[in-house]
Amino acid sequence: MNRLLLAFGLVCLLQGLSAEPRPEFSLTGTVPASVRITAVKNDANVTATAIKALSVANVTSGFAGLVGTKTQIEKVITQFDTKAQAILAAYDTLLAANDGNVSGQFDAFVTTINATITYIATDASNVTAELGVNLRAYLPLVQYILTTTIENIAEADSYLMNLKTLLSSGVSSEASKYGVDIEKVTSEIEAQLAGDFAAEASNANTTYFNVNQLSNINR
Repeated sequence: MNRLLLAFGLVCLLQGLSAEPRPEFSLTGTVPASVRITAVKNDANVTATAIKALSVANVTSGFAGLVGTKTQIEKVITQFDTKAQAILAAYDTLLAANDGNVSGQFDAFVTTINATITYIATDASNVTAELGVNLRAYLPLVQYILTTTIENIAEADSYLMNLKTLLSSGVSSEASKYGVDIEKVTSEIEAQLAGDFAAEASNANTTYFNVNQLSNINR
């Protein structure tokens, strides 16, 4: 009887060793602290969405420097959104994986993060270290920089338009004021000259008359 049980046990063991492994019968591999990390991901997503919603005002002045800055800011907003969404999607894939393949779970996620770090290192190397430590802490800085730059573009554009208006209308107005003052001074000079020359003309006429009365002067 014991031999029969032993033989049966060996058969079962051999069948188990040769059987095809099935993931549904194994323990699932979940990411530790996934609830907390998901909360961090959601916070980061809020800021990333706010960055995507940033809009740069049209540069009505046509100043080349502002137009170029506007183009670059729009490019950064678009590319950063693409990178951020790739990270968030890779994270969702990571949490959904339960096959126990740790390397396979993290490879795509790490690759996506590295791609984002490389992008930021190229355009903003001074913040790469902060990104590597805490992505969520870095996102508000990106949002602040982009928002401030957008506001500066709008302010500079408004200043140039006001300056253009001043040059086209304000200068003419100021010139007309100076014209009135110049005309006033000129009139005073003309009056003074006319008065002075009138007196001299009278004296000259008197002298001519007196000389003309002298009988012993031959003409």
